[in-house]
Amino acid sequence: GEILVEIMAERIGQSFLAPGPLVGPFPSGAPAIFVGQAAALGQPAGLIGAVGEDDFGQLNIDRLRAFGADVSAITSHKGHATGTAFVTYLADASRHFVFNIRNSAAGLMAIDDAARHLLADADHLHVMGSSLFSDKATDV
Repeated sequence: GEILVEIMAERIGQSFLAPGPLVGPFPSGAPAIFVGQAAALGQPAGLIGAVGEDDFGQLNIDRLRAFGADVSAITSHKGHATGTAFVTYLADASRHFVFNIRNSAAGLMAIDDAARHLLADADHLHVMGSSLFSDKATDV
């Protein structure tokens, strides 16, 4: 699934149409959050995904590893950036996102030998729908 960092606007109602203060990066991506929480609860859990060979990718891998998740099937891609999500919160409590997922390292997610090994040992599989854009993952 996708692995990304989230960078948030600091003020409610702040727009991305003008400069403003931001906070983050925070490790994120629904699949990474799910796997991290499952591992933190003691459930054996791993993630198949891709990150850039950059600080954001390392931040996510370190967080998952600290929770006890299997990160062996997360591929780091040199020359590609880890996915990002910029979010601002509106006054009505809704959110507005600007994503860079498909054109990031997340778009290079593939089922390689490490992923096959992780899948062979799994008794449950959670597929994140937004991860299905990766032809390398869905061609298996």
